[in-house]
Amino acid sequence: AYAAVRARHPADPPTTTGKPRLYVFGSMTCGPCLKFKEDYANNTSFRQTLEAAFTVEFVDVDKQSDTANRFGVAEVPTFLVDGVVRVTGYEGPDQLLVALGVRQSI
Repeated sequence: AYAAVRARHPADPPTTTGKPRLYVFGSMTCGPCLKFKEDYANNTSFRQTLEAAFTVEFVDVDKQSDTANRFGVAEVPTFLVDGVVRVTGYEGPDQLLVALGVRQSI
């Protein structure tokens, strides 16, 4: 029901935190997606850095295909801040933080 309601409201309301929303599109059968989830769960510094910059929302493309279609996501993992940045693929925390503009290249 949640996904169906979201599909009817294409514009995201502002988050209560005032931070932009980072959509993390992934699948339980995607190796890099699972690696990201593991890093997010176990690397406190990485998680805190992401959560300081964004409101993080996970989207399982197998269960929420309408949301993936709405944003034109065809590959996973895809990290998306609507209208700002889109990153496809995951090589590790440092690469992602640089690609999202949260950290300068090292």
